[in-house]
Amino acid sequence: MKTTILIIFKILVSVGLISWLLSRADLTQIWQTIQTADFGLLLLAFSMFYVAYFLSARRWQLLLGALGVQARLWTLVQSFSIAILFNNFLPSTIGGDAYRMYDSFRMGAGKSRAIAVVFIDRVIGLSALILLAFAVSLFAGEVAAKIPFLRLFLLGAMAGVVLLAWIVFGSGGKVLMRLTQGQNALMKIIHGIMGKLYYGFHLFEGRSDVMIKAVGLSLLIQINVVIHALIITRALQIEVPVLAMFIIVPLSTLIMTAPISINGIGLRESIFVFFFGLYGVAPEQALAFAFISFGMIIAQGVVGGVVLMLRRRTDALAAPAPAQD
Repeated sequence: MKTTILIIFKILVSVGLISWLLSRADLTQIWQTIQTADFGLLLLAFSMFYVAYFLSARRWQLLLGALGVQARLWTLVQSFSIAILFNNFLPSTIGGDAYRMYDSFRMGAGKSRAIAVVFIDRVIGLSALILLAFAVSLFAGEVAAKIPFLRLFLLGAMAGVVLLAWIVFGSGGKVLMRLTQGQNALMKIIHGIMGKLYYGFHLFEGRSDVMIKAVGLSLLIQINVVIHALIITRALQIEVPVLAMFIIVPLSTLIMTAPISINGIGLRESIFVFFFGLYGVAPEQALAFAFISFGMIIAQGVVGGVVLMLRRRTDALAAPAPAQD
């Protein structure tokens, strides 16, 4: 019942935001902006997704390898593509993560380690977003001035990233286990939860080398995402400073992780209308950017569907034939 109510709420938020935005924009102008876009640049922007797939798969492979699980890079790339399919057709990004957990389990990671690997993979990716935006904000004073409390927010987020790194890759997990010991009922519950988390995440304790490499790959992925967005702005002749995009795109991605709409629909469009509007970009151009970005995500899902069918066919052919009487 709660799940149904949450889904209905997300649908209402998405429909409400889209309706509100379109009521304040010229639909004809949005369509004209999309029609006049440079198709070659849009194709280049779409191809950047697959650069990110390989980098993401390499990061996943690195984390699995730290647990002694050997995985082929191409297999992980395929899994990422299929995960996008599930993200598109389920009301949250959890579906894609669940598929990747299943693949990690199938490769021999075990249930708890499969969950831990995908969770840490996701967290490292979000941490790189914050790190990139924070680093750029130190040099982009004009951008920071346009967004209230930007540096304060990013500084707090950076503190959270450091704390998480200490818990997962350092001795923080053991310290928290000791701090949550107690005799009252509440402390026992908290200690039990911490114990389950520690069981999965202490596997990376002391592996700062893995953390550094994973963060490095994540930064490359996020830079790739920003370049992808920059190419779309150029295809639509949208003028937004390059440094601004290195803050806007990570912030937009972080905001869209909030589980208040269906796969970011409505929220995505609102974010870009607001941020691009700070630089004098018309709402119609910002919406054209958001719609094209979403269209590319859907197209990725279609490719993921093809990959899923091919994988199932390959698995079926590789399965042993039933015994003959």
